[in-house]
Amino acid sequence: MPIVTETVTFRMFSSASDVWSAVTAAQAVFPMAMPNLYADIKRNRRDGFTEGSIRDITFGPAYSRVVGSAREEIVEVDHSNMTVKTTMNDDGAFVPRLFDSVDITTAVVPSSRTNLRATGCTLTWSFTYDSAKGNADVNNLKNVMQTAFQDLDDYLRRGRGNRR
Repeated sequence: MPIVTETVTFRMFSSASDVWSAVTAAQAVFPMAMPNLYADIKRNRRDGFTEGSIRDITFGPAYSRVVGSAREEIVEVDHSNMTVKTTMNDDGAFVPRLFDSVDITTAVVPSSRTNLRATGCTLTWSFTYDSAKGNADVNNLKNVMQTAFQDLDDYLRRGRGNRR
């Protein structure tokens, strides 16, 4: 199978700075904001968010039956453009069971200032994979991510996202 990119775009009511802060504090925020997707995120190497950092992810109920864990490496972080690129292609359980390789780009884009009623931001999650295996349901993954982003937005709107 050729390399394929799927994208989930989610319009958030939370500000771009709040969403980016949550992305950069994923280890602390994501398991609290998205418990169905993330049970735990632990720093394996470095600080957990700079380039070269490795995080061990334990999935919550949304994926624990299919895949229990994954190892994610931070490949690139661009704070000015609020973009982070990660890869999962080694010994985490997620990749060998579902894909040959996985690259993820998460981008936070502030809403246009030309519309006076525009608030919030758009979160784009691009998932590039090679050779989805028989039990990989990419559409289900996209649905899980849509739900997770809604959970994150709800969490941030309740004012809980600024804790590290």
